[in-house]
Amino acid sequence: MGEPDPGPIISGYIASYLYALACLAITSAVSAFTRSQVICFIISVAICLLLFLFGFQQVVDFLLKVTPASLDGLVRFIAELCFMTHFYEMSKGLLVFDDVLYFLSVVGVCLGITHYAIQAKRA
Repeated sequence: MGEPDPGPIISGYIASYLYALACLAITSAVSAFTRSQVICFIISVAICLLLFLFGFQQVVDFLLKVTPASLDGLVRFIAELCFMTHFYEMSKGLLVFDDVLYFLSVVGVCLGITHYAIQAKRA
C-alpha cells in the first residue's frame, strides 16, 4: 500500500536482534549462578525490566525528583547504561556505532561472566 522506507525497518530489526541478544546473555549469566530455572527466570526478568524501565525519560525524571541532589549523577549514569536509550535511536533508523557497540559489549561481558562462572564451578 505504499513504499516503506527500508532504513528504519532494517535498523529496527537489527536493534531488536541486539536487544534480544543482550537479554539472553544476561539470562545466561544469571543461569550460571543459580540452580533453579524459576529463580533464574525471575531474576533475569527483573534485571531486564529494570534495564528497560530506567531508559525512559519519565522514570529518570521521577528518580531525579525522589533522590537527593547528590545522587543526580548516579541516576543519569544508570539511565545511560539502560537498553532503551540505545534501542530508541536504532529503532528510528539510525545505526549509530556507539549503540551497536553498547549492545555487543553487554553481550560480551555477560557471556564472559557466564564462562568464568561455569569454569569456577568445574574447578
